[in-house]
Order: sequence, then structure tokens, then C-alpha cells
Amino acid sequence: MMESPYFTALSYLGPVCKGISITENLLVLVVLAGTKPLRARFYGFVFNLALADLVFSVFSVAFHYSPNRLTILLELSRTGYVVSILTILAVAVNRYLALSLVPAGRYDALLTPARLIGVCLSLWCGTLLVYVLPVFVTSDETRSVIKSLARPLGMIIIWGITAVLYCLAFRKIKRYAPPLSQSQGISPKSEQAETRVKQTRRLLVAFAFVLATSFVCWIPFSIGRLVRHFHPQLYSQNASFHAFYRTSTFLYSINPMINPMVYWWRLGEFREGFYALFCRCCVKTEHTEAEDTLEMEQTVAESADPTQKDE
Repeated sequence: MMESPYFTALSYLGPVCKGISITENLLVLVVLAGTKPLRARFYGFVFNLALADLVFSVFSVAFHYSPNRLTILLELSRTGYVVSILTILAVAVNRYLALSLVPAGRYDALLTPARLIGVCLSLWCGTLLVYVLPVFVTSDETRSVIKSLARPLGMIIIWGITAVLYCLAFRKIKRYAPPLSQSQGISPKSEQAETRVKQTRRLLVAFAFVLATSFVCWIPFSIGRLVRHFHPQLYSQNASFHAFYRTSTFLYSINPMINPMVYWWRLGEFREGFYALFCRCCVKTEHTEAEDTLEMEQTVAESADPTQKDE
């Protein structure tokens, strides 16, 4: 039976979108790694999210073109997706702590570069255990239940928790009294305190858009998986549900392609880093927002240790 032109178009557009996503996220990683101010802790989770989107796209394409449609490739691609969701959740927790810990030096002492790397590695290791290990240790029937019931429900719960945390973080920003104002010799109107609030708001807004696009792209597929689990005959017998399910599988493939566009739109310092690497003639400012971010982290770290002033 021949497929309709619509489904045929989706089957070709999916790999194209993933190819674009691979290119975009590679550029994001190059910009973040190649621009010194963007290597600050402030952007660590952006790097991890771009890496997760890249992993998802690479293994999705590999699965699509593999002769036997290897299950391990599919699970590795979904590992990238889950890590991206958990990274968005980690950003909410991270920024909430940045606004809550008093004095601000406590936050900088808590989230050291080593601990940031540890958090990112734990997200990857934990997700690999949950997604890849069952391929080797569980039966096909058990894996089917896990994929069609446990995982969609788990993702919906994680989305809900993440959304609540973002709401709490934005509420915290509205009521924010700069922690730096409580440090001796620093005014409540200090440039450092205002910079921290601006950075937090900017990053949270960017990741709120990332969360929204991820939800819109993935929730139809999650719902389709749940419906297909409880009513498996619908996929083969109901043309409308079949079309919905096939469309949802295409929709989630474009999510990693959208995220780099959000970085470009919402993070001015990322644009500056891109221009500095690839379009140097376009760079006109000597003191960029990205440099402000790096200086901010250094200033806060110094303010946390009063002995540095005496020296």
C-alpha cells in the first residue's frame, strides 16, 4: 500500500531537519567553546543542552539510515532528548539558588566549575542507565511497557515540575532584594547586583522559551504513545490517529533545530561570540555583554572573600 504524499514528505523532511539541527548545534558548541567569556559557569548548562540536542539529532539520523533500525541507536537518541529536559530543569534550580543564597558568595562557593561538570555528567550517566541499560537486560515486552507508558508519564511529570520551578524563579526575581546589598561596602544599587539580576532574568527567559518549544514539540508524541499503549488497534484502524501519531513523530524532530534559534534571539552575548569567531568585521563594541558576565563572576567571587581586599 502506497503512502500518501503527506507522509512521504514527512519521511524526507525529518532527516533534513535533523541535519540542520546537527549543523546548528555544532556551531553553538564551537561558539561557546571558542569564545573565552562564554566559557563562564553562567553558560555551562547552555553547552550541555546544545550537546544533548546534537546527540539526539546524530543518533536519530543514524537510526533512520541504519539497515536494521538498531534499537540501541534509538535509545541513544532519546537519551539526548531526556538530558535536554533535565538540563532545562537544572537551569531553573541553578538560577533559583543564585537568587536565594545570601550572601552571593555562598552560591559561587556552592556551584564550582567542578561541581557544574559533575552535575552535567550525572545527568548523562543517569539517563544512559535508564534508557540504554534496559536494551540489554529486559525483555521486549517489558521494554514496550517502559517506552509506551512509563517514559511518557515520567516526561510529563518532569515538564510539570520544571514549569513550577520556572514560575517560582520568576516570582523570586520580581521580589528580589540583591544579596550583594548585604555585603559591607556594596550599595543595594550596585552595578554587580543589577548585573546578576539581569543575567538571571535573561537566561531564565531564554530557557523558558526552550521549555515551551520542547513541550509543544514533544507533548503530542507523549500523548500519542500513551493512547497507543492503551488502544494499540487505533494506529492501524483509525486514519486520523495514524496521521496524528506520524505528525507527532515529525514534530519532535524539529525541536533541537529550534533551540539554537532561541539562543540567537534571546542571548545577545551569544550573537557577539558568533560574530567574533566568524564575522570579525561585524564586531564594533569593545566591551560586550559576555565580558560583563565573566567580570561579574570574578567580582562576586572576590566579594565573597574579604581577605582578598586586605591583600
